[in-house]
Amino acid sequence: MNSVTYSIVYRKDAINIRGEAPLYLQVFVNKERDFIPLSVKVDVSLWDPDRQQCKPKHKDADLTNDIIDIAVSKAKEIHRDANRAGLTLSKRIFRDKFYLLFGDNFTDFFISQVERRYSNGVISKATHKTHLSLAMKFKRFASKVTIDQISKDLIDSYEAYLMRLGNNVNSRRTALKVLHTYILMAIEHTQANISDPFDKVKIPEELQTRESLKEEELKLLLKCHDDRLIPDYLYSSVLFFLLSCFTGMRLADVKLFNRSWVKGIKLEYTPLKTARMEKKVKFELSAVAQRLAKEALVYLDTGQTMKADQTVNDHLKIVANELHINPKLHFHMGRHTFATTFIRRGGSVEVLQRILCHSKIETTMRYVGMIDDRIDREMKVFDSDYK
Repeated sequence: MNSVTYSIVYRKDAINIRGEAPLYLQVFVNKERDFIPLSVKVDVSLWDPDRQQCKPKHKDADLTNDIIDIAVSKAKEIHRDANRAGLTLSKRIFRDKFYLLFGDNFTDFFISQVERRYSNGVISKATHKTHLSLAMKFKRFASKVTIDQISKDLIDSYEAYLMRLGNNVNSRRTALKVLHTYILMAIEHTQANISDPFDKVKIPEELQTRESLKEEELKLLLKCHDDRLIPDYLYSSVLFFLLSCFTGMRLADVKLFNRSWVKGIKLEYTPLKTARMEKKVKFELSAVAQRLAKEALVYLDTGQTMKADQTVNDHLKIVANELHINPKLHFHMGRHTFATTFIRRGGSVEVLQRILCHSKIETTMRYVGMIDDRIDREMKVFDSDYK
């Protein structure tokens, strides 16, 4: 017989500035301790530790308490079934079963599979955050729905719900694509004799919203940085943004930037987004990129790190306002700026594809369409021989 005890706890060392902390199922499986995340946060001032429930005044009390009830029911069921089957549980076996056991509720399956895939290293931390957010969004739309109830009408209703929330085309596209992924997993897992409901659903086309700094804007920002005209509190945000502008690194990669990535005058690293496919990026840094990389490493050597993502973007908007450059400035615009600058300077799309680690050339080709001024300039080739 297995010994399994469990309780619902929050992480006291992970309370954010809003006073919220993530909830976990604390479980002792044959004296092995484990903490299984429940994918929700609780306002600790409105948490009842005796009842292990949110107090009624908590803004998401009903939803959070439902998730807690589901988690406890799962734990009881795993314990009961293992004893009936004569299976000796370990915390690893218990965790795997916890993520796979969801009964008839697709919404619970969606959430549990996101956690299972992250726990098994299938998806990155950034992808886990996105998928979990979308799973919880779907749960708010349909807290209980079986896989055979998911139809074109339900998916259309979900998209309408997303529109009412104010989600733009690209956000709705991402939400539907992720939902489709987990619906296919649920069909396979349950061996349900149903067809893919997305066969009848048209997912919106991606709306191209890429923007980059103009050359004169980039030069102005770089000069202000070099001349130390940027206020100290904005310094690091601008430094790391400029590093992205001259290397094409994403925010997630810039946050991991360290000395092991710089080998002489070359940058060599594995992008976080494609780490699972072991794709490596390796290229020679330009003179300005070498200088910025060295400056960033000196900054990091002092023990300091980048600010939080939202803080960095807020800082960039302050700088944009002061310098009268693109008011929509955000960190990922650095990657777009690198790509358009590279093409403007005569770089080939094939080489850019390798630097940006795009799997499809079509993705890289989108940057060509961003350069309207290049078209105007290159049309002047006729002027040399024809008047």
